[in-house]
Amino acid sequence: MFVDVSADKHGKNVLLKVGNSYAEGKNVDYNKFFERFYRNDTSHNNEKRSGFGIGLSIAQNLVKNFKGSLSVDWKDDTIYFTASFKSLK
Repeated sequence: MFVDVSADKHGKNVLLKVGNSYAEGKNVDYNKFFERFYRNDTSHNNEKRSGFGIGLSIAQNLVKNFKGSLSVDWKDDTIYFTASFKSLK
């Protein structure tokens, strides 16, 4: 497992990107990732797979409070969360 963190200016936006290994992410529906207590496993069996809790929902609300956006992306067994904010300069 690894964690990759980067910050970059892209046009008039500042991007904060955090990624970590997530091999099971190829066929996941990321549209619901920010819903509180979302489970990818439709059987809701706690022994097989846990939910995502409220952490991503809280993160999304924090970013929105600062007039930004939060997105999720998966590539090459790595999941990336990108927060985009308008630059102050």
